[in-house]
Amino acid sequence: MASQTELYNLALQKLGVRAISSTGEDSPAARACNRCYELLRKAELRAHPWNFNIERVQLAASVTEPAFGRDNFFPLPADFLNIRPQDPFYNTEDTDYQIEGRNIVSDLSDPIDLRYGKDVTDVSVMDPCFVEALACRMAVQMATELTDSNVKKSDLKEDYRMAVMEARRANAFENRPQDTAPDRWETIRD
Repeated sequence: MASQTELYNLALQKLGVRAISSTGEDSPAARACNRCYELLRKAELRAHPWNFNIERVQLAASVTEPAFGRDNFFPLPADFLNIRPQDPFYNTEDTDYQIEGRNIVSDLSDPIDLRYGKDVTDVSVMDPCFVEALACRMAVQMATELTDSNVKKSDLKEDYRMAVMEARRANAFENRPQDTAPDRWETIRD
């Protein structure tokens, strides 16, 4: 399984920069990786519904109620990144809520079911294709700083695009086909 150091070294290898021995190393390469890793990891996790970071929970209502409008606040989990459809197989959404700040606001009573994208920090849990895409994105981000080459950065952008495409394709193979909700044209005949 990959580690955070191995992920950093994959990104550095793409740049042609010497590998690091640990994420805490005091070198320009390690500092550059540390500066961009957290933000880019979260951005990549939010950018697509990855299967490895799906989480299901039931949320209890907060004792604090909204000042007006809806009846309840439901505090989001600490590792929450984005909402995922509750029933992806049927592609229906029968929930009545919205996100405001770090809460779900709704008239629903507790508990409510939440299926969400989780902030995965353990690289060994991440899909290998996702790790490759994240390493490419980090390499693009660090290219100018560590190599001073816009040509290298341009080449890495194409590598990143291809890696994301491959990661999304691999992710899609693990999902069942989704039924589409009937449209008005189909239901009007009933």
